[in-house]
Amino acid sequence: MAAELTDPLLEPLLRAVTAELQVHDALAVQYRDALRSVQMAAIAHRLERGGVTDPDEVAEPFVGPIMHRWWLHSHPLGRDRLSRHDPRTIRAGVR
Repeated sequence: MAAELTDPLLEPLLRAVTAELQVHDALAVQYRDALRSVQMAAIAHRLERGGVTDPDEVAEPFVGPIMHRWWLHSHPLGRDRLSRHDPRTIRAGVR
């Protein structure tokens, strides 16, 4: 995910699409139904395989901070930061 978000060729397109999703409800619904739900299901499936007991509940907090940092340019999406984020989120979901 971070590789796509920081790719110099993809990032401008992704930012433009993200901006459009904020102002076009029909496009946002299409995105949610056709892309986002598939992405979240895939993440939940991986979390479940990793032992997370409620993977659907953990998938959103797994992705949310990454997207928040990307949207606001608040922190770089480097491998160091992500390598700390992944285990913390997974530990929170394992009971």
